Amino acid sequence: MTRQLSCILASVLPLFPSVQAFLPHTLQNVGITRASVLAPSETPRSHPGVLRMETGVNVEEPPLAPSGYPYWPVFSVDATAEALRVRLGGQERELPQLVKVQGNETASFPPRRYSTWTWTHTGEPAYATSGGRKSYSINYRVEGREGDRPLLLIHGFGASVNHYKYNIETIAAAGYRVYAIDLLGFGASDKPEDIKICLELWRDQIRDFIETMSKTHKDPEKRWVIAGNSIGGLLTLMTADALGDRMAAGVMFNASGGLTSVRDSELNWWQKGIWWFFRTVILSDFLGNLFFERTRNPENLRSTLALLYGDKGSVTEELANILLQPADDKGALTVFLKTFRAEAGPSPEEILPRLPPSLPLLAIWGDEDPWTPFDKGSRFPSLNPSVEISLFPKTGHCPHDDRPAAVNKALLEWLDRKGLPFNDPREAVSEGGSEVGREGEVVSSNAPSESGAR
Repeated sequence: MTRQLSCILASVLPLFPSVQAFLPHTLQNVGITRASVLAPSETPRSHPGVLRMETGVNVEEPPLAPSGYPYWPVFSVDATAEALRVRLGGQERELPQLVKVQGNETASFPPRRYSTWTWTHTGEPAYATSGGRKSYSINYRVEGREGDRPLLLIHGFGASVNHYKYNIETIAAAGYRVYAIDLLGFGASDKPEDIKICLELWRDQIRDFIETMSKTHKDPEKRWVIAGNSIGGLLTLMTADALGDRMAAGVMFNASGGLTSVRDSELNWWQKGIWWFFRTVILSDFLGNLFFERTRNPENLRSTLALLYGDKGSVTEELANILLQPADDKGALTVFLKTFRAEAGPSPEEILPRLPPSLPLLAIWGDEDPWTPFDKGSRFPSLNPSVEISLFPKTGHCPHDDRPAAVNKALLEWLDRKGLPFNDPREAVSEGGSEVGREGEVVSSNAPSESGAR
């Protein structure tokens, strides 16, 4: 579990610079060597049954390593080990500046709030730390015709509905009633300070949202397509497990392995001690506030985004604003700390074998994701034969925003092959993908067969 230890240590480094001088010696004392452990993992370049998508974007550089550990959004063993390796090796690289949105001098950011759904949570009482039933204001966006197939987009940690700014309108135009929701604690949704943060809470929110919105449809029995990024991808699987035959298909954009990627059951005794110290001391109310302030520092956010995105042109002021603005809301600090202190929860490896093979599942994966590397997603088809994979080169943790045109095209083609649109699209999707996002991205498509062979 040396990568888990690297994750913990690298997360603390930027807060305590004096520790860095002694860290190599400390690692050697516990049997960790720079060469044998902290070398970056190799991303598989091919895998049976995997469709590799070519974006046509020339990005020669590998993902940039941060000048400090990427604090946002959740721990990942591989990303942090790489960050630690870079710091120990002294390999600092220049980070890109945030680019102007659409080249405008004055950026026009999308609104934070769209529609409001009042959610009265009736799930496990353990979720509410103060007891009783509570109602929360949940922000969501909806586009498309009422009669079209409902499709729900779920964001990852620290993001919001606007992280799908390049996807919503294109998918809706292809014949879907598209919903995007802010999870409780994020975006423009309420950020309660007296509730237990866990994956099961968000799963209940998504399930109840679907049940509520289904009642507004002309045909309330229509089954939903659900797609999510990072923890949103994991929540897609959890919701599929809860909804049963109410779900038509699930799509994962680089699904995470848990709410945090450090699991107590996978650590030995001294690693558990370090993990306990991090969760109880570093993330205490006092030091945790300092940690949170570091995440809101634009320079630190820029470092994180440079690591996460293959297309550095996708790292815009608009993207930074989408991620930073909710951090100023009341309760944001509490949600942040509770999330990092939370248990990892179920993993895709636990859920996938329980899902019926008849449920279509697609994993869209960026092959240069340092947080959830493809070697994890490559195992999904062996856990459930319905899983198909589209692998995107030179793409990071958020493929839907990193390469939106190519991802939109791959997603819509897959949904079309599964026969999921109810109606003819209002307008055709061009061969180059969505014009709502960035231009010039070309995807070469050899459409996979229904059997999953690519």
